[in-house]
Amino acid sequence: MYAFGLMVLSFVLTAQTGCDTQLAAPAKEKNASEVLRSYSPIYFYLAYREFVNLNPQLKEGAAFEAQAASYIETRLFELEPDKAGYPGILRDFTIKQQEMVAAAKLKQSLQGLSKTSFEDIPEADFPGFATTMEQELAFLKPGTPERNDLLAIEALAKQRSGLGKTFSEASYQAQTKGLKKALEATWLEDEETWTAVTQTSSTNLNIGGGWATTLAALGLYVGTVYVRAALARKYALEETSIKFNGGDNGTQGDAFRHVYLNVLLRRWVRLGWAVAITSMYETLNPNEPRHRAMDLHNNHVGHRAQYTNLNGNWFLDFFDWQQMSANCAAFIQNSSNGHYIAAWRDRNEAMYPSSHSVAESYTSNINADKYIFINP
Repeated sequence: MYAFGLMVLSFVLTAQTGCDTQLAAPAKEKNASEVLRSYSPIYFYLAYREFVNLNPQLKEGAAFEAQAASYIETRLFELEPDKAGYPGILRDFTIKQQEMVAAAKLKQSLQGLSKTSFEDIPEADFPGFATTMEQELAFLKPGTPERNDLLAIEALAKQRSGLGKTFSEASYQAQTKGLKKALEATWLEDEETWTAVTQTSSTNLNIGGGWATTLAALGLYVGTVYVRAALARKYALEETSIKFNGGDNGTQGDAFRHVYLNVLLRRWVRLGWAVAITSMYETLNPNEPRHRAMDLHNNHVGHRAQYTNLNGNWFLDFFDWQQMSANCAAFIQNSSNGHYIAAWRDRNEAMYPSSHSVAESYTSNINADKYIFINP
């Protein structure tokens, strides 16, 4: 249904791109992931929305991918000329992601399958990553503040088709910088999530085969993946604060945050990305073995073991983020669904697992349908 073949990029701008700036000569020996991460995710997403609005006749596929990649790169170079971007960065980034997938799959094949090893599973009514804003809002069903943030980006992106007719390039660029400054104070500026979705290192990742299909054309859609993941993280943190008074480390509130985040991520960015992003969060925030093992287990509960029981009512509110929050909270609050590891509770250092492998070996024997908590 979706075109996830390796992007064959063309970097000669066509008339359809709406942009005539020449790209700089290719730079050598650059880390595509680090360079891409240096750009603003807000600018990346805006550039993608501009292209979609300038080319409504294009459908997802090779032509769409090649022209969109060229346009996005050029706009990033215009908006942040001080960065070290180069023509082909999205192609290089995608290649690095594919190499990471291959390395991770080989590692898992040598170690034996874990409970996070599985192929990607299509979601009901999943619209893909190349969507109109109407489709995106219908899919995410965001709250009013977040909806307004996305509509502000879309309103500006639509204006680009009027350049030279109603206002100048300089005026548009000024509006763009002003919007970015305003949005930097919102959920759309999430450095940790931007790092997670632009990472190309497989070190310490506990990922499965789902990445193979999800990432095949990632470079182009990384902005959309980022926005959806940042929204999921915002709601997970807020709902944990509301329902569990913040969710201290190791508590049932902590378990809720991980389960709920993974339910949202599987729905909004697909299973492979849910595994990858939450595994990367663990890498970016090193934790002691007992907490890391608990978190990885609860991630699995949300995106795999209990997902179909927590994602909403098929007839009334299927895939509504608020209903998913209520379902996850009810699941956590039912003590029969949990597994309390009393030996790992705080101030019981003598019983703590000595390494990540020891901790994860222990949790691998716990019923995958039950969440874990270690502090009452």
